[in-house]
Amino acid sequence: MIGAITRDDDLVAPRGDTVVEAGDHLVVFTTTEAADRLTTSV
Repeated sequence: MIGAITRDDDLVAPRGDTVVEAGDHLVVFTTTEAADRLTTSV
């Protein structure tokens, strides 16, 4: 579950139609097991 998005120094409260954009930083809530499947790119 995405809890928050920061975009260009703004806080975005995600909703069902929110689109994650390149450069966004996400706060993600997950289980330990599912966290192993998350990937990051720089």
